Amino acid sequence: MIAIVHHWDSDGICSAGIYAMHLEEVDESWVNLSPEPGIFEFDSRIIEISQKAEKTVIIDLNMPDGVRVMNGMVLFLDHHLQSGIEGVEYVNPAVTEKRSVPSASWVVSEYTGIWNHLTAIGAVGDNGLRVFKTEYGNKLVDLLKREDIDENSALMISRLLDTPSIMGMRKEVEEMVLKVIQSTPEEILNDPELNRNLERIESEIDMILDTIGSENTSYFEFESDYNIISMIGRKMVWEMGNRAVLLVNKNFRGMAQVYFRISPEMTGKIPIVDIIQRMRSMGLNSGGKREVLGCICSRKDVEMALDIIRSNTGGLFEY
Repeated sequence: MIAIVHHWDSDGICSAGIYAMHLEEVDESWVNLSPEPGIFEFDSRIIEISQKAEKTVIIDLNMPDGVRVMNGMVLFLDHHLQSGIEGVEYVNPAVTEKRSVPSASWVVSEYTGIWNHLTAIGAVGDNGLRVFKTEYGNKLVDLLKREDIDENSALMISRLLDTPSIMGMRKEVEEMVLKVIQSTPEEILNDPELNRNLERIESEIDMILDTIGSENTSYFEFESDYNIISMIGRKMVWEMGNRAVLLVNKNFRGMAQVYFRISPEMTGKIPIVDIIQRMRSMGLNSGGKREVLGCICSRKDVEMALDIIRSNTGGLFEY
């Protein structure tokens, strides 16, 4: 049995689905697991199951240090910037080849040779519609056309697949992997429960966005039990035109979230990877890529996280 441990978002779900298809092609049994949504930690459940597995495949989780708790064979498939990992099969073109790819789903498709609509939906989930304007756009469109899906439908599917994690439903996150394998895109688009979830989430996001200004750079605090901080940050950068946003969810199920995202034209000008490493060295649970950083911490540690970001962004934010 192979244990697939994957990120809880649409890219992680689609990537796990592609890898599970690969295992089924070779008649290999599998089980998929996700950390608690919003918590970058391998808990006892994941560790216990992975220890019984013949092999553990970690997908789209920027948690290289977490590999140390795994026993046996480990395959690590990712696209985030991070330090390499020794002693495991490590596949991450961003590190080993200095080559950027749009998503973990792209990495998994390259590794398995399975290219389908899930490759594209994962990429859309991580990048939005702007991914179709990149060098990967033509291939992604071709993959969608195989299933008669347009770009907007792919975006909607990614948003629907994100809803269980946003609402903190770990079991439902894990169930989504089998769902994307067995269901047609049309069935996912019309799933009544996922659509009800999305309506609740969008209502909460709209309420928060209504209170946010339109400054070129934005710092904003809010409180929500929904894991919507990344969705708000993406909307502010991708749709509202902010070049940088720094968000704090001051009470996320008793914890706090800090989220920092910059626009494409700012990427490379702010040392986000260095900031992530600094935060980790201070014991803060954080991760991300060149353009985005996410951190979950105790509420008392929020100021420390903000100070690290502020000291490395040249006075970009005042709060």
